[in-house]
Amino acid sequence: MNTSEKFGRSSPLGATLADSGVNFSLFSRSATGVELLFFDQEDQGQPERVICLDPVTNHTHHYWHVFVPGVEAGQIYGYRIQGPYEPSMGMRSDPAKVLLDPYGCCVVVPKNFSRELASRAGDNAATAMKSVVIDPRAYDWEDDRPLNRPSSRTIIYEMHLRGFTCHPSSEVSEKKRGTFAGLVEKIAYLKELGVSAVELLPVFQFDAQDCPSGLVNYWGYAPVSFFAPHRAYSSRQDLFGPGGRVPRHGQGVAPGWYRGHSRRCFQPYGGRWSRRTNLELPRSGQQHLLSSRRRPLALRQLQRHRETR
Repeated sequence: MNTSEKFGRSSPLGATLADSGVNFSLFSRSATGVELLFFDQEDQGQPERVICLDPVTNHTHHYWHVFVPGVEAGQIYGYRIQGPYEPSMGMRSDPAKVLLDPYGCCVVVPKNFSRELASRAGDNAATAMKSVVIDPRAYDWEDDRPLNRPSSRTIIYEMHLRGFTCHPSSEVSEKKRGTFAGLVEKIAYLKELGVSAVELLPVFQFDAQDCPSGLVNYWGYAPVSFFAPHRAYSSRQDLFGPGGRVPRHGQGVAPGWYRGHSRRCFQPYGGRWSRRTNLELPRSGQQHLLSSRRRPLALRQLQRHRETR
């Protein structure tokens, strides 16, 4: 291993699996020190291994990076960051806090996760969300490609992933209600309606406790990890549970991208979802094909679609 490989590379960001280990790269303008933490369990109070990144050899401009030999997919990890504490300037660095990898593609959430403890000063390792190294090469895309269907011939059904199949009236098997797998069971039903694409309300990992006391963050706004699917939406709760695929049905999917509560929609892609973007769907709410503001046009398009089939 040459010197540059040992110290890691600044690109790509996140945890990148290689043949002999993993390259970790993190962006921070204000950090003065970075620690990479490895855990064996998601609720572990102390890391099994701590790697202190050298501010010279493991630091390029605003990027902190290191290559760790022997690390494999499934490794649970997080960061601790040293930096300025100036609340008036929006700087609240706490070197005791365990932080997610902003570019992580998988997140584990301890059963005793606590947003309150995360907001207090001091160590929160046992109750913090943590990132997981994954191998995207293991996903079989099966020659999946964009549908390239023009917008004028696209009927979009916007839905809340969990809400669409959580009720028994969805006729989805009980174990799959409110999950990505539940939506897969309803694809044929959506096609029967004439729907050619679904737009999912936030399906990125979010904090269910990010809400007033006594309530639940149902909608999933302000995600905590934009590249990781929300674990609670998976029908599998093992380490790689959110991963999966959707059979080919000529159906598109557009995850709603919320940034500062302003929505941006991806170009619909068809066939299956990667580990980052999974799915689901019920009959409850089927009358709300689109928002009331768009419904007249949508119904006219749907009617033309049925007449030409």
